[in-house]
Amino acid sequence: MVAKAGVLVGDGPATTMDLTAIQQAQLEAVKMRAIVNPPSDVPRYRDIGVDTFLVQLLSPMPAQLPTSPQEFVSQFAPAVEAFVAVGVQDFEIHGEPN
Repeated sequence: MVAKAGVLVGDGPATTMDLTAIQQAQLEAVKMRAIVNPPSDVPRYRDIGVDTFLVQLLSPMPAQLPTSPQEFVSQFAPAVEAFVAVGVQDFEIHGEPN
């Protein structure tokens, strides 16, 4: 299924105002950022009708600090595991220049 409309959510946990706006706009998809947005928000978005999730793995210091593949995996593995545990299957991996 392809979502008709979606949004990149803001920093931190979803607020009541965020959820209300997404529901009123009848958005079907959200892009979340690992480490920035909590996996515990996924069920909250599902409750208001969102059924498509994409989680972005984006280095917090792009082009500022060299990050080895091992460091990248170590940094994001716990977040990926937490999102998978709540049913997210799609991830966007960014490989910024180091």
